[in-house]
Amino acid sequence: MKLQLDISADEMPIFLAETEEHLQTLEENLVRIEQEESDPELIQALFRAAHTLKGMAGMVGHTRLVNLTHVLETAFDGVRKGNLGVSSGLIDLCLDAIDGLRVLRDEVVQESPDLVDIEPLVEQFSIFLETSIRANQIETLESTPNQASHLNIKPKAEAAPPAPQNGNDALFIEAHIASNSIASAARAFQLMMALQGLGKIVDMSPTQAEIESVAPVSVFTARLETSQSIEDVRKELSLISEVEKLSIRGKEEEVETTPEPPSQPAEEPSIAEPTKLGEYLVSQHIITQKQLESALSAQKQYRGAKLGQILIELGILSETALENHVDEFVRQQRAALQNIQSASADKSRVADKTVRTSVERLDNLMNLVGELITDRNRLNQLRNKLEAEQQGNDLVMVISETVGHIGRITDQLQEEVMQIRMLPIANIFNKFPRMVRDLARKTNKEVELLVSGQETELDRSLLEEINDPLIHLVRNAVDHGIETPDVREAAGKPREGTVRLSAHHEQGRIVLTVADDGKGINTDKLKASAVKKGLITESEAAAMNHEKAVDLIFMPGLSTNDKVTDISGRGVGMDIVQNNILRLNGTILVETEPGKGTTFQIILPLTLAIIPTLLVHVEPITFAIPLVTVLETQRLTKASIQTINGRPVTIIREKVLPLVYLSETFDLQQQEQNAHHNYVVIVQSSKQQFGLVVDSLVGEEEVVVKSLGALIGEVPGISSAAILGDGKVALIVDVQSLVRLATAH
Repeated sequence: MKLQLDISADEMPIFLAETEEHLQTLEENLVRIEQEESDPELIQALFRAAHTLKGMAGMVGHTRLVNLTHVLETAFDGVRKGNLGVSSGLIDLCLDAIDGLRVLRDEVVQESPDLVDIEPLVEQFSIFLETSIRANQIETLESTPNQASHLNIKPKAEAAPPAPQNGNDALFIEAHIASNSIASAARAFQLMMALQGLGKIVDMSPTQAEIESVAPVSVFTARLETSQSIEDVRKELSLISEVEKLSIRGKEEEVETTPEPPSQPAEEPSIAEPTKLGEYLVSQHIITQKQLESALSAQKQYRGAKLGQILIELGILSETALENHVDEFVRQQRAALQNIQSASADKSRVADKTVRTSVERLDNLMNLVGELITDRNRLNQLRNKLEAEQQGNDLVMVISETVGHIGRITDQLQEEVMQIRMLPIANIFNKFPRMVRDLARKTNKEVELLVSGQETELDRSLLEEINDPLIHLVRNAVDHGIETPDVREAAGKPREGTVRLSAHHEQGRIVLTVADDGKGINTDKLKASAVKKGLITESEAAAMNHEKAVDLIFMPGLSTNDKVTDISGRGVGMDIVQNNILRLNGTILVETEPGKGTTFQIILPLTLAIIPTLLVHVEPITFAIPLVTVLETQRLTKASIQTINGRPVTIIREKVLPLVYLSETFDLQQQEQNAHHNYVVIVQSSKQQFGLVVDSLVGEEEVVVKSLGALIGEVPGISSAAILGDGKVALIVDVQSLVRLATAH
């Protein structure tokens, strides 16, 4: 049976994308709140995300998504109001609920209902909430102090909330939705849901019924009663996409102070948080910090009482003195609020406009830019040929200038498109805190994940490709690298292990690092395992240095672990990790020290679509070597070539450099080589350097990467191809697999 939802085909991608954004927000903040329980902003963010997600699900008619989100919203509301404490049990249930929500989201993608039965989870969650809230209430009643029982203040009644006094908490919101939005009703719905999470909506246009009818909305207006500041409300609403203009103001005619009844003491304005007046009084040395703490403690028992009333009842301040100080406080608050409004208005006028677009369009745009780059290269070649043949010709000079201008525009266009395709690696990194938390609990380990460089950007295609290798490395670090707390303690280490995940740009490349402070890789066991499996001989193992022994970890099926786990297997996969990195024209390096830990470093180009290369010629083929792997080039003479253990090498700056002849590696039929016309391109492969021997150097050129296609398939030593400016095809070299191929050859 097909899942029936009240949503158009155009709106569906937006709904799915924003659902995933809210789920990521929930998951990330849940893991954070486990360490930062007292952070009210995190709790509020969790509540808002659940509240908005529930509203979105309700709008499209996904009842099961609404039901499961509702229990999450109830939990966060309980924590927010102090009726429920943050515990591991609550976090576990919330994360289980998020996993369930992702399955429900997949139901929408696959148009298949009932992929998962959520009722047991909803029931379990509801029972947990009811039991925990009741227990918390009993504990609160039993522990309520009597220190303020003498105060002449009545607790707040359970009646309907009173009308806002002085209008200070009435805000007027006007939001203009982008005219080209295909989901304007959804944006209005998000605005409504966000405001409901911030306070009470007194008036709204369009009405909720009109919004739910999915009629187009251009302007959304509302009157909101809230204790939140204008800046807080603006910050929340600014997160909603396609809102082009946002105006938030207080009702000016009601901002003026209304005289208080004689029997009532002065109050702090509602635009301030409960402790703001107290902070002001302490900063002016009117009361002491200890007196403020006593008053705040008493205020908790009488939620209807204002701080000023408490201070008078406790005899800390007289009513007259309080009124005088509050008048000055109100004046300062108004001045500050006006400054905030002015700054916010200026900021909103210059705010960048954003628009969502499909990935397919970006890919098509990148392909067109690639074709343009190919034609630019061809024009450059034709220009050079014309200039050589027609020196001083006026027409040639004009053509040359035009070609140069086209080249500059093409470069700018390429840069802009590349920036559009760039995404912060936080899109991947944000998944790991949850994963490490779950793995640590499953393996009975204490693990801290330290993440840095989340803002580092790389091409979205690379982002997708690097996800699985990073997951494998982090899982290995927790499962195989970090020791159990007792073992670490016995070794003189902290009980809690550390896994570091980082990213940064370096010389036009992106460098990703996964490091742990665990037990390291036992190279003796690694060599013994390789010998046992017949991958190397005992003599080869004995001759291996530390670096070569560590690289054995990338051999298929090799491991030093004595047992299989369901977390990261038994070493199977590190060879796949390396192959995936090589396929991306990247490099993976590993360093380890027994008892100290292991570090994996992945070096990648910034994009897979267009790469800078060094073009070389080996008759009759032109090869493109990715510049990211090239260190330098040298002229190679016959006298400089030597042989060690039957293999050709050359000595450069007193360092032995193994040589790889491309002509021999690819079985290119050539006449006897004239060594006087050979060049060597020195490249980096993992931790080693090699020299690729070629006939001639053509020059540097940016090339558009093209797949070899299904008919050709995989070619050892070649990753892909490129069309050059003269229309010829160049083969793009996969340096690491080429070196392995040459060694085997």
